[in-house]
Amino acid sequence: MGTKKHRNTEVLPILNEDGKYICLTDGSLLPATPEEKVRQGFIAVLMNEYGYPANRIRREVPIYHGSKELKEHDGRPIRADIVVYADVVAAAQRDQGRITFVVECKKPDARSGYEQLVSYIFSTNSPGGVWTNGTEGTDTDTKFYRVDRKTEQLLPVTELPRADETWGSVNRRKKSDLEKPHDVRRLFRLCNSKLYGRGMENYDYDITMDMVRILLAKIEDESGPGQYPAFYITQDEYESVDGRSAAAARVRSLFDTFAERHREVFPKGEKIEVPDSAIVEAITVLQPWSLVVGYQDADDWDIMGAAYEQYTHQNLKRQRGQFLQIVLLSHPWSKLLIPKLERKCLTLLGDQEVSLQPHFVISVR
Repeated sequence: MGTKKHRNTEVLPILNEDGKYICLTDGSLLPATPEEKVRQGFIAVLMNEYGYPANRIRREVPIYHGSKELKEHDGRPIRADIVVYADVVAAAQRDQGRITFVVECKKPDARSGYEQLVSYIFSTNSPGGVWTNGTEGTDTDTKFYRVDRKTEQLLPVTELPRADETWGSVNRRKKSDLEKPHDVRRLFRLCNSKLYGRGMENYDYDITMDMVRILLAKIEDESGPGQYPAFYITQDEYESVDGRSAAAARVRSLFDTFAERHREVFPKGEKIEVPDSAIVEAITVLQPWSLVVGYQDADDWDIMGAAYEQYTHQNLKRQRGQFLQIVLLSHPWSKLLIPKLERKCLTLLGDQEVSLQPHFVISVR
């Protein structure tokens, strides 16, 4: 695999000593409402994970239909929660003709707001939009849409373009182009939310262990040979039943390959049990990101490992009290533990161990 891109310094929502948010885009002081928490949190996601600079992001943007400002039924002017513009000049001028996407933010327990997003987008030239009710908590979700102006609909899409991309330009990325996420826990929470949002908890599936299997399929894919990942789904596949089935089959096959190599942990016949629709949801969340890091990034992994361990401990409990732990041992430790296998690692924790080439340790406890 190629070298992963450098991760910029992380920005986080800021509360001042008076309990008000300091807006990440312009420094304004804002009341700490649940909605504002969601908005500042998602602005941080846009900056950290997608590379959008603060000077391309605006909040509380008035929306015009022609020359007329749109208003609510009670006469209040309509404001878009977040607008991301094509460039700095467009953002400074709040140019409705050069919007990259609009974001509708709701408080964490809300499910409404789709109609508002539609009205914002079709009153501008925005090619897409985002609906989110946050990045924290088990009920939060984030959905991406592109505009079909012929049918006047918003169609679900698999990915949001990064700052250096445009809608429609996001294709199957090379493994070397996968970014390392700042917040792994956010991705896992989003996977959890999407699976439970599909009612998976009402079926006889061990969802938590299936998420482990899907994660191992992702790691198997990244660690294996080839420039392009098999853990992916294209937009065309996403829009067809056969395409979704094909993408899910690739992930099932990746896990089968991993399990076949490690029968001491995964007995013959163990497989991903959730339906294709659930696997597809996990693919859309995880496919833009790299979950594998090299030894040169061990300092970063202190944070990444903590995220994995917290998630697996809290959310991936098995019915028998087991949980999976992913740990990185630095290169010198791997030499001490296994001198003859310098690029393999084994954990001394737990009842079962399995080596993962070349950077991971899996412990099923």
